[in-house]
Order: sequence, then structure tokens, then C-alpha cells
Amino acid sequence: MKYGKWWWARRITAVAILSIFVISAYFKRKLLVGDYSGSTLLGVIPLTDPLMAAQSFLATGGLYKTAALGSAVVIVFYLLAGGRAFCGWVCPLGVLLDFAHWLSRKLSIRKPFQGFPVETKYYFMAATLAAALASGVALYEMYNPVSILARAILFAGLGAGLASWLVIGALFHYELAVARTGWCRSLCPLGAFLAILGRYSLAQVAATGGREMDIRNYVEVCPEPHALKLILNKERPSGECVMCGACVDRAADGAIRFGIRKFRK
Repeated sequence: MKYGKWWWARRITAVAILSIFVISAYFKRKLLVGDYSGSTLLGVIPLTDPLMAAQSFLATGGLYKTAALGSAVVIVFYLLAGGRAFCGWVCPLGVLLDFAHWLSRKLSIRKPFQGFPVETKYYFMAATLAAALASGVALYEMYNPVSILARAILFAGLGAGLASWLVIGALFHYELAVARTGWCRSLCPLGAFLAILGRYSLAQVAATGGREMDIRNYVEVCPEPHALKLILNKERPSGECVMCGACVDRAADGAIRFGIRKFRK
């Protein structure tokens, strides 16, 4: 499969962001200090995972001003850039699981499972919030695979014990041999939260061709074909699109492209 410009752009972006985190952590620079759950950009701008902020609020009944501001900054950004753009352009776990999928293709592994229904991750998100409220602790963050992977890379495995590594290993093998985007599409609670933002995001992927466009031309490259079907049919977006640009690369004639949402009255 030939990789297009948007594939390269998002891979370079993900590696660049991770590299800035690493440089900040190892060389004590105030470029991007922290991790994917909470960080500070240039020593001034706070950035906070909004799902983690919501868990913290429910668990403790309050939220530090810095965390609240950081969460607001992230929410506004993804309302502009596309709710699940984090999944397609930033998330280090997404890169790892994409590698697992690439490896499965190289090894010709036939995956027996189509994955859980897309709606499952919304139930999982609700469960993480309910657990925080009931326990007084952000329980999910203890085994959040994105946080585990980030800590392992940025802090030489600090806080990533055997159980944590088993979580990462299980997800890798799940993607390798069981289901395509099994975690990202169907189970990730942060993906659910960002998908809700995506329903109202300014940026979007839009089809400029007619409704007769065949989704089968894009299934091979699209990690979220259920979202692409709505795009091709020019229906109301579900927010599930990860803005990866794979379908834009495949539609070399410009029949699918990035654009600005036109809100209906």
C-alpha cells in the first residue's frame, strides 16, 4: 500500500510531539513539560486531558484552576481541529497499534473479529466517570494505556509495572491478531469524549463527489469506515472521524478533502 502525503504528515507530527516531550524531559527544557494527560507548553500554556479533568472533578468535587484552564484549551483546540484529531495525529498508542496492524498485514494474519460495536466506548467512558464518582479516585488513569506508554517512554518506565505492561501487550496483540482498530474504534473512552466534540468541530473531512461514491474503495485505508460512510453519503457527521486523511490521499482526484464545516440553520 502506498502512503500518501497526509499519512506522512500525521506520522511526522506524532513523532515531533513525542520528541519535544522527550527533549523537555531528558534535557530539562520548558518546551512541552509533562505528558499526554497534563502538560505545560513553553512554560506558560497548560494542556490537560479533558477526560482526566472530568474524572478528577467527579472524584474530588473540585478542580485546580490550571487543570480547568488546560482542559478548556484542549477542548477549544479540538473543536477547531476536529474532535478525534488527537487520535489520528497525536496519540502515541495509536502509532503503536497502527504498527501492529501493518505487521499483521505483512504476516498475512487474518483477524477473526470485527471488534465490539462503536458505541461500546461511550459506555466505557460513562463507566470511567461513574467509577471516579463512586471511588473518589480517577481509577481509569491508573491503567490508561496512553499514559502508561507515555510514562514508559518519557520517564524510563517509571510507574509502568508488570500489570501496566500487560495492558499494552494485550492491546498490541489484540490489534495484531484479533481486530482492526479494536481499541481505538470501539473501546477507548478518551476517543468517545473527543468524538462528542467532533460532532461540532469546525474542521471536517468532506466528500465533494456525488452520493454514488463507493465506500469499498476506501475501506482498506480508513480506520473508521462507519464514519466514512456518513461522509460519502453527506449525512450529519458522527464525530468518529480521526481526521487522518487516508481517504483524502486515496481520492487523488479531490473527491474527498479537508474543509470547514458548514453549519445548517
